[in-house]
Amino acid sequence: MNKKKFILTALCLVLVLGMMVAPTLAYFTDYTTAHGTVAVALGYRTTFEEEVDIQNNTKTFHIFNDENSNEACWVRARAVAGSDVTLEYTAATGWTLADGWYEYDTILQPGDEATGLTVKITFPKGYEGDQKNVVVLYESAKVTYDSEGNPVKPTADTWKPVNNG
Repeated sequence: MNKKKFILTALCLVLVLGMMVAPTLAYFTDYTTAHGTVAVALGYRTTFEEEVDIQNNTKTFHIFNDENSNEACWVRARAVAGSDVTLEYTAATGWTLADGWYEYDTILQPGDEATGLTVKITFPKGYEGDQKNVVVLYESAKVTYDSEGNPVKPTADTWKPVNNG
């Protein structure tokens, strides 16, 4: 009797599993085709240039929203150096210091440039090395708008570091 129950249960299980094969095959083998073209928007692309004045120990940097971009963006920048190096900024019009970064106040439309931001580098007295590493970092963020269509300044988690390499 136990053998009959076992065989009956096994047959029921095979029957149930067999009914699931067709929908499973249909799911994994179904396909569709598409026709036509769709433009792909790649967002914004920023570029960076710096001018180094060795005589005056200054760096002036400019950030551009590439003319081929299709979106506007915000940008910010700062320089970093060793703890014994003093950095003093001279901001051209349009830069504001916020959270240790200089943020450009104007939205960069495609083809626009953030005007120069200059940093004066002062090395400790007696420094004679030929290694003068001052690195400029910049970040960008896509422009977002509130419900009334006004641009919203980026928050700490919306800034994205730009890969310079």
